[in-house]
Amino acid sequence: RARTSTVVVAEVADATVPDYFSGLPQVLPVGIVEISFAGEPTPPAEAAAIDTGCREDLVELDGMPVPVRVSGDTATALARGELRLTLCDRPLTIAAGTHTLRTTSGAATGFDIDRLVLDSTAPTATADAPVVEVVREGRTSLRAEVGPSADDVWLTLNQSWNAGWTASVNGEDLGPPTLVDGYANGWLLPAAAESRIVEFDWTPHGRVRIGIVVSVLAVLAVLAILAWPRRGARPELHPDEPVAGDPLVDRSGWVLAATLVVLFAVVGGIVTAICVGFSIAAAGRVRHLAPIVVLASGFLASAPVVVLEWYRDYSDGPDWPSRFAWTTPFAWIAVATVVVAMVFRGPLRLRRETGRADPAG
Repeated sequence: RARTSTVVVAEVADATVPDYFSGLPQVLPVGIVEISFAGEPTPPAEAAAIDTGCREDLVELDGMPVPVRVSGDTATALARGELRLTLCDRPLTIAAGTHTLRTTSGAATGFDIDRLVLDSTAPTATADAPVVEVVREGRTSLRAEVGPSADDVWLTLNQSWNAGWTASVNGEDLGPPTLVDGYANGWLLPAAAESRIVEFDWTPHGRVRIGIVVSVLAVLAVLAILAWPRRGARPELHPDEPVAGDPLVDRSGWVLAATLVVLFAVVGGIVTAICVGFSIAAAGRVRHLAPIVVLASGFLASAPVVVLEWYRDYSDGPDWPSRFAWTTPFAWIAVATVVVAMVFRGPLRLRRETGRADPAG
């Protein structure tokens, strides 16, 4: 008899599984199956087969329980293999419209129901299913050759369902994907007497390609500006003396300033837009404004990343940058300040036109 008992895990055999997103090994938590305080536990007698009988706590349809039976081999169950789930006594009738089918948590019921098959008849294997051969496979595209079929068939792409996936046969679009097998993309492929080539493409990656091209062009433009020879000395600016021929000191400068604020508000957010406004107001008045802001933004973005990485030891992988998405405004603030420093050569103000009378001749 005791009110409190302490269990010490003296040694752990690490077990890992691939992370669902990055594919990197991830250590599983400690799992305690059974604890006994009365000597060695006696394993229960195992039956050769499992038959739960009708249970109403495993599946529900629109909030109402659906009686089902779980059956199968005991050894398969202990190895966490597949068991059979069937309806108990009567077929399930579903009216036209939208319905919600749910399964309960295996932690509460003892059975993890991972797959449900709904069909008007018992599912049978298709004897004349066409042969599918992958011809070419890339990171964002795939080409497959599908053999002839006498009937329409479902072609499944084992990638998580997303409307960004497209499929075409000989250049003809098959339309948006359909959710199949609970997670994958599927297309209804028409019957054909000959083999055909099916092209799968992840269309959102096209935006990434455009972004890479724009980034490369921007880098080349910056390098060209830095390498361009300066033909004359830059005049010294004074707050009360407008630069001759400089259009930024008249009303057009205010239009350009407003345009920059709106542009960086769209791409960088409201905080970036506010900083752009301060940078425009400080242009020509604060020496070395751009280097100061760039160094400060770099420090504010990098220092917390170093501290968090040292403290939490994030695992490396393709999802590592997503943990520090909050640093994006600092980068936009640095870029915006450099743009302002390049465009505005002096303080922004309205030019006042004053009249002057010619002396009498």
